[in-house]
Amino acid sequence: MSKDIEEVFGVRSCAILEDMNREELEALREGAKLREYDEKNPILCEEGTTGDGFGLVVSGQVRVFKSDTKGKEYLLAVLKEGDFFGEMALIDEEVRSASCHALEDVTVLWINHGQFKKLQETHQDLVSKLLIKLMVNLSHRLRLLNDRYVYVRSCYTGKAA
Repeated sequence: MSKDIEEVFGVRSCAILEDMNREELEALREGAKLREYDEKNPILCEEGTTGDGFGLVVSGQVRVFKSDTKGKEYLLAVLKEGDFFGEMALIDEEVRSASCHALEDVTVLWINHGQFKKLQETHQDLVSKLLIKLMVNLSHRLRLLNDRYVYVRSCYTGKAA
């Protein structure tokens, strides 16, 4: 399947796409838009703005961060080829919870809300697979945050929360 992912999406691997067949990958790719970012145009999305979809990093590296009320930035992750972002906005249609900026020349494949809604109508099995993969990923991220919370609390109080 990795060969199909590379041929259709231009990435060697992507965890949320690995169980999809070529027809499903083509359906997901149809209507998606490739966008390029660089040092002069680094902003993929901004915290607090309305989310317009989901991005798959085709090439380059993306810095994901949150800012506090004083503007200090806190690094959450560095994304690379095959990583994705924007899944929360795709699912709940809320504002972005973090900002994503290019660290270098970056190509992103964007899947917007409109395309996702069309897929819900025409390719329900594909959407089910995608949502399950997204839920598994979100579950892993939540577990990591739980561990970090307990670690930070234990450092602050001298004992686990």
